[in-house]
Amino acid sequence: MPKSREIYAIETGSYAGEMWIYCGKKEPQYNFLSIPLMENRSIDCKTFEDGIKSGVVNMVERVPRYVYKVSKKQYKKNEKSNN
Repeated sequence: MPKSREIYAIETGSYAGEMWIYCGKKEPQYNFLSIPLMENRSIDCKTFEDGIKSGVVNMVERVPRYVYKVSKKQYKKNEKSNN
């Protein structure tokens, strides 16, 4: 399960090359802000966890609090504009 402030690298597939900052969970999905596109991504919990196990998704680091705060604000702004 992803944790607050963690950023993940997507290695292959449709989202290859993106970095995802974890922004919360809304059953049955995890929610992320995709960097550098600044788009919201909602991924089924099981699919994400399978990606971690298979190496498609890799945790990179925990971002500083100020980066996380700005990322969460962008995520919420995107939600309001249906991004």
